[in-house]
Order: sequence, then structure tokens, then C-alpha cells
Amino acid sequence: MGLSLYESGNLKSVEPAEPVLVSTPIGKIAAYDPDQIGINADSNSLSFTESGEIKGLITCDYSIYVQTEDGVMRKYSPHIKPHPLYDEVLTVSGIKVEFFPESGEVLIENDRYDLESCGFTIEPFARPGMHCSPSDCANCSLCNKAMRE
Repeated sequence: MGLSLYESGNLKSVEPAEPVLVSTPIGKIAAYDPDQIGINADSNSLSFTESGEIKGLITCDYSIYVQTEDGVMRKYSPHIKPHPLYDEVLTVSGIKVEFFPESGEVLIENDRYDLESCGFTIEPFARPGMHCSPSDCANCSLCNKAMRE
């Protein structure tokens, strides 16, 4: 749906029109932000360093489990919320993941973890509610049909 470039011409970020599976330092994760409205080059859901390494992503299709070196297990999942137009329909907001190759760390939501000393497991997340993108709405009335049933 949109992209951003560094001054060098290298790809800085991209907003996929549908989920895209990418390899990250913690495993393969689908990058996609269903909340993205229009094209805003500063807030795309998949970003890269100038050298082409993955810098960050937003996912609404996967949960991430982190096991810290002291044995604590944390789970991060997309946030379920009411649809902005239909209170009885649920949708999700993705979770933000940022990678710091220079320090060997990952930031999930607002928690920072060391890539070497922590274990990471990626698990598919079953999204409730509507799974369409804003560009699908003009050609589809599935949500309206579901609302009438």
C-alpha cells in the first residue's frame, strides 16, 4: 500500500496490502497492520535498516512467547478490540516488534529482551472478526451480510 526510502534509495519501510511472512532474528512472522489507514510512509508495518536487515514489524497473525534466562515465560498476542464501526464485531490491533542488531536485542511491545539469552517461540494467532483490508471494502459486502444474520 505504501513505501518509504532512505536518501540512498534503499528500502526503509513498506506497508503490505496483505500479511507477508518474513524471517526475523526470532523466527518467521507475518507482517501486516490491519489498522493502517491510507499511505503514511512514516508508520509502515515492515521496516528495514539501511543495510537491508529487518528493523521492525507489526503483526496481527502471530503470538510470541519469550522465555527469559531466569525461566520466566511471557506471551505477547495481538490485542482484541471492538470494531470501530460495529460494536458487536471484534477485530485486532497488531503487536509491534523492533530489532536492534547492534545490541543483539528485541523490543516486543515495550519490553526489551536479549536475543542470545532468551528463547522465542512463534505461534499462529486466530484473529476474530473481520479479516479484510480497507481496500477490500469497495468490492465486498461480506461484513454487511454477516451483520444481518
